[in-house]
Formats: sequence, structure tokens, C-alpha cells
Amino acid sequence: ALGLGMACLGDGDGNGVDDLCDQASFNECEVSRVSVPGAGNFAQFGSSVSISGNLALLGADAETFGAIDFGGAAYVYRHEGLDWVQETRLTAGTPRSFDRFGTSVGISGTTAVVGAEAGDFLVIDSGAAYVYERQPDFSWLPITVLVGFDTVANDKFGAAVDIDGDVIVVGAAQDDDDGSASGSAHVFRRIAGLWTQESKLTASDADAGDQFGSSVNVSGNTIVVGAPRNADPGTNSGSAYVFVWDSAAWTEAQILLSSDLASGDRFGGAVSVAGDLVLVGASEHDDLGSNSGAAYVFSRDTGWAEDAKILAPDGAAGQLFGFSVSIEGTLALIGAVGDSGNTGAAYVFGQDPADDSWAWLSTLTASN
Repeated sequence: ALGLGMACLGDGDGNGVDDLCDQASFNECEVSRVSVPGAGNFAQFGSSVSISGNLALLGADAETFGAIDFGGAAYVYRHEGLDWVQETRLTAGTPRSFDRFGTSVGISGTTAVVGAEAGDFLVIDSGAAYVYERQPDFSWLPITVLVGFDTVANDKFGAAVDIDGDVIVVGAAQDDDDGSASGSAHVFRRIAGLWTQESKLTASDADAGDQFGSSVNVSGNTIVVGAPRNADPGTNSGSAYVFVWDSAAWTEAQILLSSDLASGDRFGGAVSVAGDLVLVGASEHDDLGSNSGAAYVFSRDTGWAEDAKILAPDGAAGQLFGFSVSIEGTLALIGAVGDSGNTGAAYVFGQDPADDSWAWLSTLTASN
């Protein structure tokens, strides 16, 4: 389903326009389609994606190879001219069946991080995140394997990952610190070439079942973490949390809730932050029909108040609009995995600088 995994928009060819849809008019278009011959019918190639400059990283967390069932893999592509060329295939150093390596991916510059939420690196389903560094010859060298300082069985560490420069954030949605599956997020910082855990984040209103850490995103000194099963004000209504680095520690700055939050919305299932804006998906919101979905924009400039609510221009029941989200500058990209009978689609919206409103620009669908 198109829109299943999504990361930052990118200008890989340096022409000043995001390559996702390299047209001034933002009409429907497909710049390029990438696939992996031999990856298998059920590899779930593209289940997670991330882009940085001219490099794209795609997860295939159900890929099976040899005797390794659902071990998973991730693929790096390089943008050359009008094409995306596969640069390498990444796997865990010691692949294991059902690790789901590629559950989540993130790339920033020449550093990539891949989550394996079901990995048995420590104990069963404790999870792990693998860090790789690109070399001058375009090879990718494994650097380290990240786990939390208190990671235990079934934490699902690596359920979500993101990286920006020298900071990596890893979600552990099933961590039990504040009750079963309350969740957590772990922050790592690269200092003198070494990745060291800097902080463990939990919600100030944490409760069992919240699954805080199901989604994470970092931009500069701001981290956003989603808890889509938070039950305040209703069961699985969801929430998202903003953390800010103050030169000494990461502190919770704001709990984000939509203005019309309701039971079952799954608000916080997807999050994205860029500069002073945060975009949060609520894929099971019901404005345009059951599970039609919505996305919400929040701004630091207004004390993290809700600036806008975004709906699909053709919203319908089961669309799951907001299942994946990404924001960059004045563009927002929102995935809807249930569109057109689960074929999926992604919607591009642009912000009007005159009044900060968001208008639909384009709908992206796969050519086949």
C-alpha cells in the first residue's frame, strides 16, 4: 500500500524542488519507481523509508533469505540523474528469523540507522537498532548496534527510529516502565565518533498500553514522540509529545492533543517535525467516514497550539489518511494506506505564507 512508510521530502538533484514530485505545478506524477528483483513477494519492501540528500533508505522487514524467515533487510539507493540506483543491501550482522530488520529506518548524511523491533540481539523480542556509515567507495560499514541501557525482552526497541546529524532516537513501544506497553524512547548522541545513550524519554502522563515510542522524529534540538494508544480522553485516542534539548537535558515541552480528539483516533501513530512545525497523523479519525483519517499541524510560535487540521480532498471511510506523515518547509506529505481498496496514496499539501493555511497540491499514486 502506497503511503505505508514515509520520511522527509528531499531535493536529491539539487534543483531546489523536492524530487518526490519534481514539477512546479505539483500535478500527479511519479518521478521514479524502485524495486528489488528477487526480494520476494512478501518482503514488504518499502515498509519504512527515509531520504537525505541524494540517498534513500528503504526497509523490507519481512524479507526471507536462505533459512532466515522474515529476517528483514534494508536497501540504500543513490539518485543519479533521473534514476535511483541501488547502492547496497544491509542486513543485521547476525541475521535471525523473525527479527524484522527494517521495521524502521532513518538516514542523515552518510549515516543510516535500521530498527529491528523483534530482534533477539539481547533476549527474545528485545529489539535493536543498527548503525551504518557510508565510506568513500560507496560501501556501508556497520558501526554499532544500539540497545537501551535497560532494554529487556519484548520491549520492541527499534519499533521506530530517526536520525538528524549526531542524534538518533529509537522508540521502544512495548517498554513496561510505567505499566505494560507504556513505552519509551531512547536518545543517542555521537561524540568523537562513538554513539552513547544520552537519555531515556517517557511521557509525563504515561500509563499502561499507551505505546509511547510507536513513532519518533527528530529535527535539531526538538524530538516528537507518538503514543497512539493513549487513553486520554478515550480509548486509543492517542497523543504526541514534544521534547526540547536545553544544552543539558531533553525535557518535555508539550503534550500535543488535537482539538477534536476522540476515542479510536490513533492520534500520534505518525509524527514529523521540521523547524518550528510538527505534523501528527490520526489515521482512524472519523470526520469523513469511519477511519477516514486526519492530520494536524502544531507550531512552536504559538506555544505548540494546533495551527491546522488537514483532511484528504477525497476523504472516505477506511482511507487511513495520516497513517504516515512528513513535513519540510512549507510542504506536508500525508500517506493514506487504505485509499482505493488498500492500494494507497499520498497527498501533498502546501502552506500559504499569507495566512498559514494548508492547501491540497497533489495526489501521488503508483503507476502500477
